[in-house]
Amino acid sequence: MGAQDAFGRQYLATAWTNVFGRVPELWELQPVQAVARLESNYGRLKYTNKITGESAVLNNWGATQCSHGPPCGDSCFEVTDSHGKKWAAKHPGEDPHYNWCYNRYDTPAEGAAAFLKAIKRIVDRKVGWDAALGARSTDTFVAAMQAGGYFEADLSGYQNKVWTLAQD
Repeated sequence: MGAQDAFGRQYLATAWTNVFGRVPELWELQPVQAVARLESNYGRLKYTNKITGESAVLNNWGATQCSHGPPCGDSCFEVTDSHGKKWAAKHPGEDPHYNWCYNRYDTPAEGAAAFLKAIKRIVDRKVGWDAALGARSTDTFVAAMQAGGYFEADLSGYQNKVWTLAQD
C-alpha cells in the first residue's frame, strides 16, 4: 500500500468508527476505500469549473453533489461534469457537459465522514448497506451503488475499476 492509500485508509477507518460506532473490518473498508480513490483520490482531486476556469480541492471523497445547482454558496463549489454514455445515447446531439454544485469540506476528516454517510444512504435506497457489504463482493457493492443512483457509468466497467483498486 502506497502513501496515498495509507492516507485514505487512515481517514476512512477513523470516519467509519465515528459514523458507525465501531472499527471497520478490512473487508468492509476495501470496497469503500476503492470508490474514494477512484472518485476523488481521497478528496485530493482538483475540481474545475470550465466556464470560469476556477478550480479547487474540495475534500470531497465521493464526488458528491449538493442538492441544488448554481449559484452554489459557501459549502459547495460549481463544477463542470458530464453525463455517462447511457445518457448520451438517449440524448443524441446534446452536450453531455453540465455545471452543478459539489460539496466542499474544510478537512479530509469531514470529507471522509460525509462520504461514508452519503454512500450508505445511497446503497440503502435499493439494497441495504449490510446486504451490499455483507456479500463481500465488490461487484455486489458497486451494483447496489448504481441501483441507488450513485453513478451513471457502465456497471461492469465501474465494477472492474473498484475491484482492481480494492486489490491494491
